[in-house]
Amino acid sequence: MPGTGEVRRRTNAARAEGKANAPATESPEKSSLRSHQHVSPPLLPYWTWDAIFAFLVLSYMIVCPFTKVEESFNLQATHDLLVYTPFANHGQYDHMSFPGVVPRTFIGPLLIWIVLSPIVYPIHFIFFSSESQLWGSQLFLMQYLVRGTLGLVVAASLARFRWAVRRRFGFLAATWCGILNCVQFHLVFWSARTLPNVFAFIFVTWALGIWIETDAFVCEDNLSVKKSGGKESAANSQPQAKEKSCDLTPPAHAIVFLLVFSVSVFRSEISLLIIPLFISELLTYRSIRFMPAFSRAYTALALSVALTVTIDSIFWNTPWFWPEMRVFIFNAIKGGAAAYGVSPLHDYFTSLLPRIAPLSYPLSVVALIASPSGLARYLIPVFAFVALLSFQPHKEWRFIIHALPMLNAAAGVLISSFISPQQKKPHRLRVLLAAILSFFVFAVSVFGLYVSSLNYPGGQALAALHKMNPALPVRIHIDPYAAMTGASRFGEYARELGWTYSKNESHSKPEDFLLMINDVPVYTHLLTHEGLKFHDIDAWKILGTVDGYSGMRIGKEEEGIGGWVDDTFGRLLSRRLEWDPRNGVFIIPLPVWVRSETKVWILGRKS
Repeated sequence: MPGTGEVRRRTNAARAEGKANAPATESPEKSSLRSHQHVSPPLLPYWTWDAIFAFLVLSYMIVCPFTKVEESFNLQATHDLLVYTPFANHGQYDHMSFPGVVPRTFIGPLLIWIVLSPIVYPIHFIFFSSESQLWGSQLFLMQYLVRGTLGLVVAASLARFRWAVRRRFGFLAATWCGILNCVQFHLVFWSARTLPNVFAFIFVTWALGIWIETDAFVCEDNLSVKKSGGKESAANSQPQAKEKSCDLTPPAHAIVFLLVFSVSVFRSEISLLIIPLFISELLTYRSIRFMPAFSRAYTALALSVALTVTIDSIFWNTPWFWPEMRVFIFNAIKGGAAAYGVSPLHDYFTSLLPRIAPLSYPLSVVALIASPSGLARYLIPVFAFVALLSFQPHKEWRFIIHALPMLNAAAGVLISSFISPQQKKPHRLRVLLAAILSFFVFAVSVFGLYVSSLNYPGGQALAALHKMNPALPVRIHIDPYAAMTGASRFGEYARELGWTYSKNESHSKPEDFLLMINDVPVYTHLLTHEGLKFHDIDAWKILGTVDGYSGMRIGKEEEGIGGWVDDTFGRLLSRRLEWDPRNGVFIIPLPVWVRSETKVWILGRKS
């Protein structure tokens, strides 16, 4: 018979074998996540929707190449960096003459300059003389390059985010996330626009992608084991104490740095996203401890502030200059933003979110309630961010743009759950409805692109004046409205021909534009929003006008949608449809009519 030691050895071996063969248990959240990993073979390559998004961004940029006042600082700063280089006298930079209401950082424009300078300068020295203005008459092409570069970087950050969605929630959820990225207007249209919010969006989206892809915040149970003489005894091999080790992992370090960098350099309101995110991870999921997270955040803040203060003190010619802190003091502490409009407390949830995410917003709310795959962990901090921002009186959709990727991801997960293999009865009709609504939203987006193209009369007027090619000398005055609606420094591409451009804002009367110096007129041409004031002054003649958007109405004239229905059906019944021979189609008027009116006058001085 086997001895006692042999029996104990066989018993332990049997127990070990039983544990090895026992099915592994997983948490309900991980089990639900795994349910979305199984998908049928894709019809299109994974990167298709990322490529479509990038194509749409560039297409929207080409249709609307001009920019507005919100984008002006970063665009003009990038122009100055490319044309004059960062090492030139900064006194000739645009921001020294027109600093704006609040200062902005040069870090965003510098990043674009770093990307483009290896391309731009070799082309300049090869094809143009070193004495000429950079790109000469083709300077406006540089604006396409600047905006296109920014748009492609935004597309790359969303592609990285969508890859994280695929890793966490599956291929189908990531596909629908990509579809929603493409069909909703604001995300595509503004991705190539040089707003501080867009620069911050790149870093925030990258951080959110890391967060949902990996268990970035990890606490490990370390079991302390006592040893005796270098050998574990049976009595001392049992765990004596559990110690929670919650030092941040490398992915968590990246998340902390990206978010803190975005707050301290680009947009301070992102702190309202950081706060609920870390409170949730700290208290609800107990995935981090306060001190390690605070320590890393403090280090990231110190490095970010040191970077922005060093760079911006040079470009603003002011010691210890921290632009975003000045913006925070002006907007949040002094309440300066309220001068630009005050909105109701609920405006983000009832007006702005439905406008920028007409499809993903309601679907994400349903996803939060149904909570497939534990989405509450990722959605609650985002909705808390929007709720906290609601206490700021002045509200704009661009302040909450950082919520869009997560809303699109949540909506994608919800739609993919309708045909999940775990569904006993797949709801294919719901998926079909989502596809139809996506197509409709995209059609509205294209219409919005057309309407938006009418919002840049200043840029169109400046381009039209260049096409007229008036005789020298040409001295142009650009009024504030024209400058705020598209007339940027990239559009001033005739400087090498002797043209001069002025944005002097001290003129208050039409007579101020008739100044002469040594019998030479100070201005030979005007781009003005107030052309009617010059009708009674014989010194100016109208060379042209540019119309711009002034509103919309539904239906025909004042008859509303009913008038449009009657008119359309009347045309169909009487066969009075207008034929378009070029495209081979009948023209049916849309129920929405876009109003336009003259916005900018192009005036020339009479000889």
